Amino acid sequence: MMSKKALYEKIFLVLESNYTKKRFEPEQCVKLIVYCKKKGILLYKKLEKWVLFTNFLNNEIHIKTVIRSISKRIRTPILTVSQICRFELKSRIDSIIKGTICLLKTYDNRNINLDSNCIWVKNIKNIPENISSLDKELLIYSLKNVENIIESKPNGDYCFLRHKFHKKFISKILYQLSSKKIRCKIFNVLKSWNLSPNGQYEIIDVSCGYDDLFIDLWRYFKNSNITGNDLIWQPLIKIPKGGYCSNITLTNQDILSPNFCQNLNYDLIILKNTLHHIPKSEHKSLLQKLFSIGDKIIIVEIENPLECSLISYLWNFYYKHFLHDNCTFFLTKEEFKNLIINCIDNSVKVSFDSVRTIKGNYLFAVIERKTNLIG
Repeated sequence: MMSKKALYEKIFLVLESNYTKKRFEPEQCVKLIVYCKKKGILLYKKLEKWVLFTNFLNNEIHIKTVIRSISKRIRTPILTVSQICRFELKSRIDSIIKGTICLLKTYDNRNINLDSNCIWVKNIKNIPENISSLDKELLIYSLKNVENIIESKPNGDYCFLRHKFHKKFISKILYQLSSKKIRCKIFNVLKSWNLSPNGQYEIIDVSCGYDDLFIDLWRYFKNSNITGNDLIWQPLIKIPKGGYCSNITLTNQDILSPNFCQNLNYDLIILKNTLHHIPKSEHKSLLQKLFSIGDKIIIVEIENPLECSLISYLWNFYYKHFLHDNCTFFLTKEEFKNLIINCIDNSVKVSFDSVRTIKGNYLFAVIERKTNLIG
């Protein structure tokens, strides 16, 4: 018989690099830990007992469907943590219960209006008496370990604050001279594709960061499912307060992982300012993966600022030394074009363009499957 300590150690036995392992074992038990740093872990009442959010998933149900259901229930977006954790616990009748814990994080700065059937548990002392034994064990362990698992700030707090300063002041000052031009170009492409604002699409911004493009997509495609992904844990995206955001999913995945977007298809994929962060040896495999799962793709990449102009060179110096942005794998205009052409086949249509801003020259590649062309 396993000791409690051994069982606890098995709770977080396996830490996957990304949460979207798309297919679970049939009828697998999935415990969803909804976590807010300021409030704790969320419980809800079921049949007069307090329980964790639980689902028995089968191969026909996608984990994102469950996440959006919870987001709708608590009326706030959920930032999905990348880890999947398998647990194995002994029940009262000496049988072993196996399942998966998926950690979900809500925004700390939002007021979540819960009904009387939901409560936050901040620490072990606040655990209600009327809770199932299995959920109690999982809750105790999660309360002790959740912050160690999900809280990580790249390059320390000082780097995080620098990015926050950039977002709050520098980005706003230069919006008209840079971001707005790029944004207008992207939405002009969307309109040329006749994508209806009322349509129901699957859309992903592969590296959303703290850019407001993700929010603009959410405002424009109100009936679509919008996924924003970034490798940095604290994307500083400003979800509008009071907005109904159940169609938003934020993820924290490594786009170079084999599991990224596995078994998924998207109507629209946006890859913006990403390639210069990735080794050139990885460019082709990433683009080929995106081309295989997306019907329409927009790729935006800044032309090598070290060879473009003095101003773009100075902006690169600012990003690299002040924001500690590891951007070293820049492409020239010709390299960018050749990369895209070498990744596509005759089943897609591609066009190229560019937009000059105060930060430099931004290169555009617009890709569309020929089967989706209108007319």
